[in-house]
Amino acid sequence: MPRRKVQRKSEKKYTIGHVSQEVILKLGETHPTIMMFQNFSQTIDDKHQRYERVVKLGRDLTYNSKNLISFLQVNKPNTEYHSNAKEMIAKLIEKYLKPIAVELDGHDHYQYLRAYTNGLQEFTEAILFHQYLENGVIENWSVVNDYFTFKTEDEKELKLLFPQMDFILGLADCTGELMRKCINNIAVGLIDDCFKICNFVKFILTGFLGVIVVGRNEIGRKLYTLKQSLMKMEMVCYNIKMRGNEVPKHMLADVSDVEEEDEESMD
Repeated sequence: MPRRKVQRKSEKKYTIGHVSQEVILKLGETHPTIMMFQNFSQTIDDKHQRYERVVKLGRDLTYNSKNLISFLQVNKPNTEYHSNAKEMIAKLIEKYLKPIAVELDGHDHYQYLRAYTNGLQEFTEAILFHQYLENGVIENWSVVNDYFTFKTEDEKELKLLFPQMDFILGLADCTGELMRKCINNIAVGLIDDCFKICNFVKFILTGFLGVIVVGRNEIGRKLYTLKQSLMKMEMVCYNIKMRGNEVPKHMLADVSDVEEEDEESMD
């Protein structure tokens, strides 16, 4: 049987906006409750605007850190090279890291960490890559953390949050750059450096295998990529060891590429 339509008396409906306006008119804008909510609104607006500014600085930090990594990859180490690299690092700190610290001065950094965490990881990757190219080693978190302490013009000290997790993720990304450097070294005949880099990445992998982090999928993805990079370097070192005497040094890179393609086709 068809349902009977129930007729109801039309009721006057108010939107939230209308209700709010009526309350303000009744109480007045100077009422303590109204002023309290106006302060809440202003605080939230300020936080959103600050967050967007930090996002912009974080993106610029990521982009320019990638430029630094590209510079480190394509240039040969010498006095001018190291001087230019340090100058680029100083600019990254002054133009991006320090302004983020100024924006977050007096605020909870953890509430804004997501806005610049990618920039932290990319900057860490660039710093560690430069350290290895300059000294053959990388520093631990406590040393790299010093990059995130600043002083303002009035000698006030600012500290930017740099979680150890971002250091670990940046270190994992750095192994990819070390792999590229290993392959590039073959093209210029730096065979010993190729084996040295491969052994160094093995040492890093050993450390990662001892890390157990629950609820962080990034570690698993980074670890997988790290293993893939190490496999490529090991294959290159194997080819050098087995066929290095047969092929001129300037052709070893081509041989490695061919061997790698063969392995992929077999898979």
